[in-house]
Formats: sequence, structure tokens, C-alpha cells
Amino acid sequence: MEHLNKTTGLILKNEKYVGGSVIFPWGEELLCITAGHNLYGKNFDEIPNLEEWSVSDYLGNCHGVRECLGDIDHAKEYDIIVLKLNSKEDLSLYLCPCFYTIPRNPKHSFLFRGKYESANEPILQKNLSFNVVCQDSIHKFLCDIDKEKLINSSFKTGSTWLSGWSGSGLFLDNHDELICFGVMIEIPNDGNDGQLKFTSVTAIDILGLDLKTQDSTLLNYDKKLSKNSLTSIIDQTTDEAISNW
Repeated sequence: MEHLNKTTGLILKNEKYVGGSVIFPWGEELLCITAGHNLYGKNFDEIPNLEEWSVSDYLGNCHGVRECLGDIDHAKEYDIIVLKLNSKEDLSLYLCPCFYTIPRNPKHSFLFRGKYESANEPILQKNLSFNVVCQDSIHKFLCDIDKEKLINSSFKTGSTWLSGWSGSGLFLDNHDELICFGVMIEIPNDGNDGQLKFTSVTAIDILGLDLKTQDSTLLNYDKKLSKNSLTSIIDQTTDEAISNW
């Protein structure tokens, strides 16, 4: 996961930070996936002027937005869009993750790299786990997160101070490949439930962009994942044993 930063794109409106995204090369283009409300507004009642928008990459380069795949109706229903970027950079500087369907195995551990407005740099958040597919959409799902990570220094939970996390990509932890499942779209109940809501990349198929998404059940039989997970458990157990001793 050492190259996760190469997939982190910061969504900017008139050079002001709005939310996160997953940035990646696709064919001869540079694309990014983000939450639909980052561009269309929380109430999905805004029509974005693309000239005002750009995406900053891990090198600090800003790329203008050339096209948005996903109109306001799609964004309102699924809260996920794809942006085509204007870029003169060498696409080999970026990495394309492998895309998978909703990760329903609660034993798997996930992470995301997101930025909130008051932070200078994106922060890595780990140890998320799958909870349930949402009732309102087969493309949306909830993950559990340590509730303490949703509390600020004033001991206040809430989606307001963490709103910049929207659009951050959810990735599989303990694996040597970058595996992405979707993007964050909401912190339900102001974080009091210790949950985050995501939209699966499968909702992008509706836009006509084939990301060659694979079935997440294949990861249940991934020997690399099992080995890395076991190593992680042993390392954590060893640290705890030493600490207790």
C-alpha cells in the first residue's frame, strides 16, 4: 500500500479544497472518481461550471476538469461521478487500481486516505470492516470504523468537520496490490453510529465506463491476502504481548 498516495486526488473549486477522489490513468486519459455531491452540492441542486474545478495530484500538479460523466440525476441517485481531466503529465506517474465489487467479507480490513478541510495533508484511516449493503440501493454499503476517529479535538462527532472525506476511495488493506471498491459519500447520523457510507464502483457501469470490475468473492481465496493478514495479526499480537509483559 506504499503507493496509495498516487491514487489520491484532491477536488478543488476555485483552488479551494472540496473533497477527495481516486485518480488513475485509463487508456490515454487521466480520470478520477469522486462523490457526486462534491460537484453538484449536498442538495444536488447546483450545476457545476467545469472551468472552476480542478484536481490536485500527489505531486501537487493541478489538472483542469474537461468532462463530467454522470449528470445531476445520476449523481443524486448514486452519488458517484467520473471526471475526465486535462493533463499534460506522463501517465506512467500514476497507478490504476484494480476495481472490485462490494466487499461483503467482514473479516477483510479496509482503509482510505482522506483529507478534511482543517488538515494540511491527507490522513490514512485503517481498520474499517464491511457492515451491510444499504436498503435504498444495491450500489451503496456501510462500513464500520472506530467511532473515536470521527471525534475531533473538541470531542464532537459530526459530518461537518469531516465533510472533506467525501470522495475518498476505499481500498483493501494487507495486500500488495491496490484494490479499490468505491468512494465515500456520507458519514451517517453525524458519526454517532461509527459508520461510513460508500458507493460501489459498480454504479459507474451505468455511465458506460467499463472498469473491468471483478467479483470481490475472489479475494476470499487470495493466498497473498491470507498470508499478509496472518502476518499482521502475529505482529499485532507480538506487540501487545511485549507491552503487557
